[in-house]
Amino acid sequence: MIWVLVKKKTISLFLAFSMAFTSVFAVPRVNFAEEAGVNEEIVLESGKQYDVKVKQEAYNLNKNKPPYALKEDGGIKNSSGSLVGDESIVNAKLRKEKDGYTIEIPVIKKRIEQNFRINIPRVYDYSNFQEMEENNGQLGYGENLDLTDNENASGESGQFKYELKNISIRFKELKNNIFVKSILTYDDAVYKNYKCNIVTKYKIDIEDLKSKLGFIDSNKIKEILSDLDYKDGSTSDNNQNENPIEKFTLVLKNGERVKLPEDYTDSQFNEIKNKILDGETGLDTSKYINTITIDGNCKPLEDVLESMNFMKDDAELNETVFKYLKLISTFEETTIKYIILASGEKVKIPNIEDSHILGSKETPIENYNEDLRKTTKYIFFNKKPEQTIDLKSYPEKITLDGEEKVVTDLIEELLKIKPLPKFNNDNNFKKVLEKNKTINSMDKLIEFYQVLSESEKKTEPSESKDYAIKTTRGIKKINKESLANVTLDRYNEIKSILEDLDEVAYSGKFGKYENKQGVLKAYNQIKEADDNTTKKLQKPTYSFVGKPGTIYESMKKYIADDEYLNNVSLTSIIFNSNDDSLDNRIDYKFTLDGSEPNENSESIREYEVNKTKITFDNSALVSKDLNYDDYTPIRPMPDSLIYGRHTTMKVKAFCRGYEASDTLEINIKHTPLCTNNYFRKNTLFNGDFHETDIGIIKNYIGAFLYYDTELVLNEANSGDRYNKVKKELNSKGYNNFTVLDYKLVDSKGKLASIIGEWKSDVFNSATEGIYEWSVGIRLKNGRDLYPINLENNKVKIFKTDSNGSLKEINTQTNKGGYYDAISEANGLRNLTFDINNNQGSFVVAQIEDNLNIGELKNEYKKLVDFLESKDSKSIYEEKALENLSKTAKGESKAIESENDLSVVKNKLNSLKEKIHELKKNDLDASKVKLKDLIKKAKLPLTRVLKTPGSLEKLDKLIKNIESNIDNMDEKQRKEAIKELESEITHLDLVEKKGFAQQPNNIADGEYEVPIQLRHFYKTGDTSMGNSAIEGMAILKVKGQKQSLIFDVKGVTLGDKTGRIVKMRYFEPGKDVLAEKDLGTGKDIKIIEKKLLKGFDGKEREYIQKVELPIDSDKSNPMRYIGISVDVMNGIFEKDPDKDAFQYAPVVIDYRQLKPVNGTQPNPQPDPNPQPQPNKWNVPVQLKHGYEDKNSMGSAALLPTATIEKKSNGKYEYTIKFKGIHANFGSKEFYGHLYGLKIYKDGFDSEKTEIQASKTLKDKDIVGQERDFPAEYKFTLDKLSDLVKIQVAVDAMDAIMNGGQAPYDIAGAKWKGAQNARLILDISSIPKEPNPSNPTPDLPKPDESIENAKAQLKKDLEIAKHLVNSGIAKGNSKGILERAIKKVEGVLGKSNPTYLELVSASQVLNFAILSIKDDANPNDNIKTDEKIDKGKLDGGIVDKNDDKDTKIYSVPAKLWHAYENKESMGNPAMEKDIIVKVSKNKFEYYVSFKGLSFANKYGHLWDLSVYDTGLNGSLRPAIIDKEYRDTDLEGKQRTFPKRYKFIRNGKEDKIYVKVAVDAMDAISSNQASTYDKISKGAGSQNAILVFDWSKAKEYTDNNANDENKSRISGSDRYETSALISRQYFKNADTVVLASGINSADALVSASFAKINKAPILLSSKADIPSSVENEISRLKAKNIVIVGGNSSISPAVEKKLKDAGYKVSRISGSNRYETASILAQRVRDLGGSNKAILINGEKSADALTVSSLATKSDIPVLLVNSRKIDSSVKSKLDSWNVNELLIVGGSGSIPNSIVNNIRANKKRRIAGADRFDTAIEIAKESYSNPKTVMLSNGYNAIDALSAGAVTEKAQAPILLVRKDSIPSKVRSMVDNNSSKAVLLGGVNTISSWVESSLNK
Repeated sequence: MIWVLVKKKTISLFLAFSMAFTSVFAVPRVNFAEEAGVNEEIVLESGKQYDVKVKQEAYNLNKNKPPYALKEDGGIKNSSGSLVGDESIVNAKLRKEKDGYTIEIPVIKKRIEQNFRINIPRVYDYSNFQEMEENNGQLGYGENLDLTDNENASGESGQFKYELKNISIRFKELKNNIFVKSILTYDDAVYKNYKCNIVTKYKIDIEDLKSKLGFIDSNKIKEILSDLDYKDGSTSDNNQNENPIEKFTLVLKNGERVKLPEDYTDSQFNEIKNKILDGETGLDTSKYINTITIDGNCKPLEDVLESMNFMKDDAELNETVFKYLKLISTFEETTIKYIILASGEKVKIPNIEDSHILGSKETPIENYNEDLRKTTKYIFFNKKPEQTIDLKSYPEKITLDGEEKVVTDLIEELLKIKPLPKFNNDNNFKKVLEKNKTINSMDKLIEFYQVLSESEKKTEPSESKDYAIKTTRGIKKINKESLANVTLDRYNEIKSILEDLDEVAYSGKFGKYENKQGVLKAYNQIKEADDNTTKKLQKPTYSFVGKPGTIYESMKKYIADDEYLNNVSLTSIIFNSNDDSLDNRIDYKFTLDGSEPNENSESIREYEVNKTKITFDNSALVSKDLNYDDYTPIRPMPDSLIYGRHTTMKVKAFCRGYEASDTLEINIKHTPLCTNNYFRKNTLFNGDFHETDIGIIKNYIGAFLYYDTELVLNEANSGDRYNKVKKELNSKGYNNFTVLDYKLVDSKGKLASIIGEWKSDVFNSATEGIYEWSVGIRLKNGRDLYPINLENNKVKIFKTDSNGSLKEINTQTNKGGYYDAISEANGLRNLTFDINNNQGSFVVAQIEDNLNIGELKNEYKKLVDFLESKDSKSIYEEKALENLSKTAKGESKAIESENDLSVVKNKLNSLKEKIHELKKNDLDASKVKLKDLIKKAKLPLTRVLKTPGSLEKLDKLIKNIESNIDNMDEKQRKEAIKELESEITHLDLVEKKGFAQQPNNIADGEYEVPIQLRHFYKTGDTSMGNSAIEGMAILKVKGQKQSLIFDVKGVTLGDKTGRIVKMRYFEPGKDVLAEKDLGTGKDIKIIEKKLLKGFDGKEREYIQKVELPIDSDKSNPMRYIGISVDVMNGIFEKDPDKDAFQYAPVVIDYRQLKPVNGTQPNPQPDPNPQPQPNKWNVPVQLKHGYEDKNSMGSAALLPTATIEKKSNGKYEYTIKFKGIHANFGSKEFYGHLYGLKIYKDGFDSEKTEIQASKTLKDKDIVGQERDFPAEYKFTLDKLSDLVKIQVAVDAMDAIMNGGQAPYDIAGAKWKGAQNARLILDISSIPKEPNPSNPTPDLPKPDESIENAKAQLKKDLEIAKHLVNSGIAKGNSKGILERAIKKVEGVLGKSNPTYLELVSASQVLNFAILSIKDDANPNDNIKTDEKIDKGKLDGGIVDKNDDKDTKIYSVPAKLWHAYENKESMGNPAMEKDIIVKVSKNKFEYYVSFKGLSFANKYGHLWDLSVYDTGLNGSLRPAIIDKEYRDTDLEGKQRTFPKRYKFIRNGKEDKIYVKVAVDAMDAISSNQASTYDKISKGAGSQNAILVFDWSKAKEYTDNNANDENKSRISGSDRYETSALISRQYFKNADTVVLASGINSADALVSASFAKINKAPILLSSKADIPSSVENEISRLKAKNIVIVGGNSSISPAVEKKLKDAGYKVSRISGSNRYETASILAQRVRDLGGSNKAILINGEKSADALTVSSLATKSDIPVLLVNSRKIDSSVKSKLDSWNVNELLIVGGSGSIPNSIVNNIRANKKRRIAGADRFDTAIEIAKESYSNPKTVMLSNGYNAIDALSAGAVTEKAQAPILLVRKDSIPSKVRSMVDNNSSKAVLLGGVNTISSWVESSLNK
């Protein structure tokens, strides 16, 4: 092993080289079976080329010289480090020659790492390729190999760019190994020009070659046969769960499965039982376990069958035999859980369903308990102890109730239950069990059996040599070894076997195949299998770097929490790849925020053989020798990493041509992130934010700084210390100075701590007086610290202390290797102080220049100008600045005439002193930062080429912050900053397919547009050179000439800044897939160059601004360039002046195209274009498809269309559209017709979507700019005045898509589409507009009108006949009569227009074609399902209703009147309509909610009902209920909530007319306010369609059972409203809590009770209508929201306030603090001297304790099992309560926590589990309750609101399981004859539990 010392870093040289070399050669992606040798049948055609796969292995020979000795496996002996890269695959070309073979193999000539974060990328260069000759087991040199061009000359894979070449080698036999030697030259940040020898072994993949020559894929054949392998009468195990076994079926010996019927005749059953009990062909007993629990006893199956054979001939015993057979069916081995005994016998674990089949007890639970007792007796007491459970079949330990238990200990517990009489009945048995330590109840006993069964050790069956296939002629065996090489003949032999599969024997189970046909289909496809089938990458694996022992001993003492010792050393995670290939690398992408990684996520960098690494901190706790900077994330790290807690990392593998891997999720628990390096922050100073570096400036030291540390810097310009410093400096001649106080603080504003000790010796440097740590802040000279001139040679810097003593420090320490105290960085001054403490002070003093009087006067004038500048106003307090400025300006005049130099100098120094002592503006750092962030978020460059979805999300956040910023406190602003920073950071890049094209017909002028440099191959990501190009560009347009002008900046690579020396551009004429497709580059026009020093100190002319011509394909936003960067040239070509061009597309973000001087990007079309021959401008209208009114898209249509006759005789129609813009109140509305389809004939014919021929940029419905259709062109065979179309309008699609903008959601477009008619007035088209190209024989204008009128009269006669003859009836008759009336009105006019006649004709024709029989049935209402009448809203149930009145809930939908689709109002309608029936009168109650679309709100605000179809009279529905909601202006307005109308009977369809305010506004000439809307202007006909088959009847809840009731809504929100409704008539106050984050509701019970308030639940974003209605019913005035903005949003709060409620909020930083605040209010109001303590992570305890808390107004506080929150501890200590009640055992709340709490008395209330604990609480609160509330113990979501009403109901809350009631709970209910109130629906507490309460 060779070790070298490089820059004080000791590294294993071999390790470093293996890392470098082996990242070239990697583990294969495809796993091959063992090679079976070369088949002699392989014959290749001479001279023909074959594509083959070649396996390659590479060896690092370091400096060894040949000959190289070979090992037996073909590897190389004694290589330095042995195998460098495992086997990988390359694609080669093989050709047969006369005397052997020639193979052309691709090799990598150069591989360059493409990674942004590293100092210098890794470069691998291969040269001197030479064939190696094998002789007697040794390799020697052979011929040199020439490199030839590869068809894929270059490319990019993973994180590397590569250059490929070919080598050509001749060899004798296919099985031969081929060896090639090459020299690898390696460069990176440490190693320069290092060379070593690499030997690569190549071997042809024979299996792959055989497959190409016609051999069949044997692996796929094996896969099918494996699925069909018939073992012991069944297919393989993996089939068992494919098709679940039907219940109550029995398997016969021939494989047939017999179903036991529910109903049968004696003759039917005799046939079945004889078939099953037949001794030869009957029941296959091998499929069933041998011990059957029957009649309460365990019996052998054979005995049971024997008994049934005795009974089978007695028909009277059929029922008994049937039950026996039914029971046996439940003992099929593959379907049950069982216990294995030492004898091998298997005993079924009883279950409640099967126990009832033969049970004699009254209830299933009693039968179940008996079976459980008898089974236990059979296992443990009918046998000797050693014959009980087979210990070999189970693990030594199992987990019960969260704790590990030894199995033998549990068996001992059960064996101790003697004597046997204790088993005589269930009660005795239960009592004995209760004495056990662990298995102390029936529940625990069954849990023991189930856990034990699931823990069974599975033994693998021995592998058979054959596949057994069951055919109709018996079992056919196929030898597995015979499938090594499958020829076509062998393939056909196997196929014939599969064609004869016995389908009965397989019982429909064919593995993954649905049936026999599926098997044959898969088999036939093997020959046709596509080799290019996408394979899925393997899921990444990982390991952590470092062990606890590697932590420096000196550091351990600074780590406060021992819990973190095991992972404090976590600095890196290694990800292992075992499937990389040579030229297609896997790329591991990761996220740290919990989101799914995608191809644009950040990459993890390769660092070793098939390994990648990510580093989360720079503390180097594992080894200070490794440089971690190269592996840290580029993007900002989440708070969880910085502050130390749990972080979720997700990793996914991506690779070209492969399906991405499954996601690896790593949950990391770690300490706060720290570093022994430096990091960058922003510091508010002098009214602006400045970049700040904090950390170590040189060497590693034994101290670590936390990442949440920030710098606070202030100027101190008053006080005793300042005066002392001033006196001292003045005495030394320094009059211009400032005192700077610094603090390093953490995220909470406290002085920052470190891992280590401040002021310790570790900070001392070898350079005297200099410390190793520093803070550096970038300041603007001439503004910050002005009037000090921040030049390094112009200032003195001193350290000072509280006494004002001064110690000068060296300002030019660069000689010692440190930063200068003041240095220049990008035009700013970097002021750096070395530190050894978290606070201190420095003095910066100006060195006085010897200036003459004129220079002094000029400097005074500059100071006066500065005092009036914008900079000074942003720094100093306004009044003080104004006074000083006024004084200085007055002095300035006197100084101008002053000739005494000393006077001028003194006045100048005095003014400088006064400027330093001016009072600064008192700025809030978080508010300034938040406003700066908002500005940044709105910048075009922040938004350049980002996806609309992510920008929409960002804009919503900005809007929310801007509306609340002035009301935010410090904490809320900081949270907003984090959220906004996160959104900006995570803006998604638009993919290539989403790049916007240049607008059509762009006008001449100049346009500002952002640009970005994208990756050449991965256009969804930015290029490494993006920082040089990204910015604002100018697009110049003049006629056909276009160009793009933009600035060029530097490119930062690690610690070096590169600059562009040359640039070219390309105009490729085809799709660009590789660099070779670019064609020949052209020199770009350089506008500006600048002579600057390069990274190497050499001066060069660097490009500063260019003009890029756009010569061709102008609409394409991607413009390809090549750039030569000096740093990149130095890396890749070893010479900064030798070009190494990097290629990438500049992408223009045309979405943000803005005119520079008011130029219109899309000029409006000429409104009056001049007519041309064969081209006519005609009037056009867009009409409703079925009614004579305008279509919804009519407002967007321009009134003139163009028709052009083409040379082929066809007609091209051009129609133009505009956006629909409206200002409604303060709101802007935008809508667009953005889709058009043309029908071939009628509305039921085929339709074709037309693409827009021109687009127009406009705002979409959410205010974002987008391209919309401005013009459509379509061609018809003939001239027509009517075109039937379908239109899509974005606003309508949004309504039908739940309010979301439809643009980027799959399937959203066309959801709200409507049929329409384009009516064109072609009467003005001349008969022969062009003699050379005549049009068809068209009538003259007046002649055309007469013809139309005559045809309309004929149609009218037909329509009247259809009505009078009775052919048209029902609703069809109504539609036709309306059309007749319309036609008569048009014909009655003296001069009807052509368009009026055509429109009336189309309406009439539609009515005729729509005739159908649609009479409404009026059957009786049948329903079995009931609903509690208590759920009904007020106003429906009337005390005057007679006893025969019935009320139903009927599912309904609002359907389109003419098409089979939903109406636009359907999303607003609540889908259950209430129908009240009394004395044949039907009252219909229809409720509606608001329509949300694109952040706007619409409402169905008018409903009218037709009495007899669409032709009947129209009557308005009665508004039965109203509510307040946000209107179109964003204000609160009253809208109809529920309509009521009366009918004479039950109807399946009722025709209605609906009006929506938004549609009415558009149809009312785009009305801008509500008073200008004509209600009904945009109304539409629709049909209410009822599904009476699913109707439910409302009944009184407790009509049939007074012992139980259930409170259950359709969801948790409605359930909370129903609980409130049952116990509150009204309430002034309501507590509103989250229905998602249950903790807030659970701890609110006492607070709600003491305020006489119910608890209602809300979602985060909106209040459910059921809850809103309940608040209204209660007549509440005050609403108290419990929980923060993440639980219930500010939008909900605002909505409630706008509705007139007084709203307040109670929230803490977490659930513990929230509970603490609530508890204090309860204590203040209730005065209790007790407190209750519960585990805040156990919702069951919080729920059940509410009865105790509300009864005595006791405050409830939360802790967890690990610690007590500081807010809780301080609260309890201050209260010093008389009694503290602790709910739960020591496992839930440890004694260590309880002992630290101050209380006079402490008492636990706890049971064995949550069910018992609830009972103990109930005993404390209501020991003999007449009512109990039952909640699901594992899902309490439906019971969240019950805590507030326990005192009103005088009822405790007990817990049950979904499907069973614990025995103690049942006893408490039964013993007290309590009424049980079930909280939640049947999915929470089953109907079985409910029914069992009756018994």
